[in-house]
Amino acid sequence: MARKKSQRFAELTTFPHYFDCTKEMNGHWREVYFHNNNPLILELGCGKGEYAVALGEKNPHQNVIGIDIQGERLWYGATAATKKQLANVAFLRAYIDHLPEYFEKNEVNELWITFPDPQPRGKYIRKRLTSPNFLTRYQLLLKPKGKLHLKTDNALFFEYSINAITAFGGTIQTQQTIHPEALAEDDVLRVQTMFEQKYRAQGIPILYCCFTLPIIDE
Repeated sequence: MARKKSQRFAELTTFPHYFDCTKEMNGHWREVYFHNNNPLILELGCGKGEYAVALGEKNPHQNVIGIDIQGERLWYGATAATKKQLANVAFLRAYIDHLPEYFEKNEVNELWITFPDPQPRGKYIRKRLTSPNFLTRYQLLLKPKGKLHLKTDNALFFEYSINAITAFGGTIQTQQTIHPEALAEDDVLRVQTMFEQKYRAQGIPILYCCFTLPIIDE
């Protein structure tokens, strides 16, 4: 297993749409890599990149970057994007709390947070991806009124997130339990990651919210 992970990571580094902690791209993603001025969408903690690939496939006029620190996971998404010939999808290996080092102020249009670690132990609250610690970082990267999307199976984490976003001054635009059968065929919320498939099989509801953060005063 360890050898296979090493082989995948080695192959990953050969993909032109893979970036390993590449700070030089800060502020230049559209110009240098995507060669267009389309909206820039990030999936945070993307794991195997199912959502990043689906977003790119369903929205060819958007640039999508999946971000995770685990390179062997990114291999799956990078491989899928290659097979599907998705020139609008890239992957970045980086820690999410270092995002301002990789993207400049107002460079990003939307963020997706799909099934993050709920960090249930109280002493790790600051590590929750919807804690004020991270909301402050997202606020720097996003264009004014840029949207953030959260999907999770964890009701306690979802409740915490709603409260944290509201206390931060954010606005909840949509809050719902997702029922895929009720969604349009091309609705990106129908996309299911490996985790979502697992939780749905156990009968666990999938919760979603879309929100915006207050604009930073100049």
